Amino acid sequence: MSWTDLGDLLHALIALPLLFGSFVGGALLQRRLPEAHRGPATHAMVRIVMDMLVTFAAIVLGLLITSAKTSFDATGDEVRTYAIDIITLDQTLASYGPDAGRLRPMLADYTRDVISRTDPDLGVASLRHFGLLSRIEAGMLLLPAATDMQHHIQDEAFGQLTRLQQERHRLADEAKTETNLTFYAMLMVWLMVVYGCFGLITERTWLGDLIVGLSVMAIVLAVFVILDMSTPFTGLVVVSEQPLRDALKTITAG
Repeated sequence: MSWTDLGDLLHALIALPLLFGSFVGGALLQRRLPEAHRGPATHAMVRIVMDMLVTFAAIVLGLLITSAKTSFDATGDEVRTYAIDIITLDQTLASYGPDAGRLRPMLADYTRDVISRTDPDLGVASLRHFGLLSRIEAGMLLLPAATDMQHHIQDEAFGQLTRLQQERHRLADEAKTETNLTFYAMLMVWLMVVYGCFGLITERTWLGDLIVGLSVMAIVLAVFVILDMSTPFTGLVVVSEQPLRDALKTITAG
């Protein structure tokens, strides 16, 4: 597990003492309140506030999960597109003729190099990556284009190389995505108030404490999954490298 993963886990675990501590604090405060503040009217008001905050917290948590999942899926789609474009460039080089045959092993090396960096940093730009693409581009410039078709294939290959470089930069940006912790701080404040109110209006029992503890753990896990999906190339939940492996098989088989 990397330092980034540990950071995500620590950020999520912060909710554990905060939320359960709010519940315990509310329960302790309940014992010190005058009897006039323990009546049904007060409990009803507290429940209204709890319902409102729970609704807000559920909306924010749902938006965070949706946003993280959408971003994660989009990165997965970009990796698949990246693999398809590698295969397309290989097919373009193959269609040029035997003269371009020596460039295809370079493309295979490039793909292997990308795969070797998918754990943990597929998105991190590498000088070796761009060096291999530059060598392929230089090799295409030196090819003798004897026919109009070969000129057209050269132009196609140059466009595909440019697209690969652009996609590489996009993946590098995805890998550097930082999670905005402001939403999590706001969510934690709301949930702390909810658990504190819960402690105010309930009697503490071992079963109640267990249920509260389980609910807090569920929130901690949800936050950790959100943070983990926000870094699609590291952590427990990562974008699959299988499309790139399939692309390599296609290149080497050809």
